[in-house]
Amino acid sequence: LALAVILLAVGAILSFAGRGDNFEVLASIVLVGPFACVGALVAARQPLNPIGWLLEGIGLALAVAHACDSTIDYGLAHPGQVPSLGSFALVSSLAFGGFFALLILVLVLLPNGRLSSRRWRFVPAGLALLVAINLASIVRPGLFDDWDKQGIRNPLGIEALGSLFSVLNQALILLTFLLLLLSIVSVVLRFRRSVGVERAQLRWIAAAVAATGITMVTMVVGSAILGDRRAADILWAAAIVSISFIPIGIGIAVLRYRLYEIDRVISRTLVYAAVTVVLGASYVGLVLLGQAVFSSFAGGSNLAIAVSTLLVAALFLPVRGRVQRLVDRRFYRRRYDVERTLESFGARLREQIELEGLRHDLVAVVGETMQPAHVAVWLRSGAQS
Repeated sequence: LALAVILLAVGAILSFAGRGDNFEVLASIVLVGPFACVGALVAARQPLNPIGWLLEGIGLALAVAHACDSTIDYGLAHPGQVPSLGSFALVSSLAFGGFFALLILVLVLLPNGRLSSRRWRFVPAGLALLVAINLASIVRPGLFDDWDKQGIRNPLGIEALGSLFSVLNQALILLTFLLLLLSIVSVVLRFRRSVGVERAQLRWIAAAVAATGITMVTMVVGSAILGDRRAADILWAAAIVSISFIPIGIGIAVLRYRLYEIDRVISRTLVYAAVTVVLGASYVGLVLLGQAVFSSFAGGSNLAIAVSTLLVAALFLPVRGRVQRLVDRRFYRRRYDVERTLESFGARLREQIELEGLRHDLVAVVGETMQPAHVAVWLRSGAQS
C-alpha cells in the first residue's frame, strides 16, 4: 500500500511537470485507491485468503503503469532528461496486462478465495496462457500502441517476429475479453446459487461487477460506432473508472456484512486515527499555552513540553474510550446497543434479590443480545444449590 501511494505521488508530480493529461492522474487515483486500500485491509486481517493480496497486486500494477506513463510524459516534455523511454513503455504495458490477469482471477475466486466448482478450472488455465502471451510481448517489435504517435519503440523487440506478434496481439485481446466475460458470469452464477449471509455478501459485489460489465460493453459498442470522436474517449474513460466499482463493492460488503471479518480492523483504524488527531492537536495547544505561561521561568519551553507530554499521556485512555463509544454508536450501532444492554443488566444484577425477577431479566437480555431460537434457564435445587 505504501509503495502504491509513493508511485501515485511520483507519477502525479512527473505528469504535472511534463504537462501530461490531468484526467489520467485523477483516473489513476480513483482506480488505485480503492484496490490498494481494500486489498490492504483484507490482507492484514486474512493473510491466507488470496483475495486481499490480489486486490493489492491490482492496485500496485496500476500504480506502476501510471508512474511509467507519467515518466514518459515528462521525458517527452523535457528531451534528453529521461533515458530509454521505450523501457518505461514496456514496463507500463506489462503492468497493465498484469492488471487484467489479476482482475480476472479476483472475480473467479470471490468471495472465499476458491473456485465455485471444478468446472471453472479452465479459467486459471486460460489465465496462464494469457500471462505467457503477455510476457512474450517483451520481444514484440515495432511501436507501442499507446505511444505510436510519439514514435516510442520497444528496445527489446525482434524485427523477425513481427508477423507472429501481429497474430498474438489479436489473440491476446480476444482472450482477455473472453476471460473477463467468463469471470463476470462466474460471479453472477455464484450469486444466484448463494443463500443467507453469503448472498448478502455477494449482492453488492455482483451489482458492482454487473455495472462494470455493462459499462465495458457500452464502451466497446460505442467505440465501434463512434470511431475516433470525443464521445468515444468519454466512454473509454467511464469504462476505466467503472472498474473501481469492484473494490468499492467488496468494501461495502466488508463494512455492512462482515465479509472477511475485518470490521474490527476498520473500527480500530477509525478510533486511533481520531485519537491521534485529538491528542496531537491537544499536545500542540498545550505546548503553546505552556510556553506562554512558563516563559518567565528558566527553561520554560522544556517545562511546557514535559507538562504537555504528561497531560496527553494521562488523557489517552479517557479520550480513546470516548472515541470508541462514538465510533461504535455511529458505525457499529448493534454492538453499541449490546454493550449498553449488558451494562444495564449488570447494574440491575447488583440490586436484584428476587430469583424470579432475575430469571426474567436474564432471559430478556439473552434474547435481545444473542437472539437465539429458544431460551431456557435451569436452576439447581437441593442441598448443593
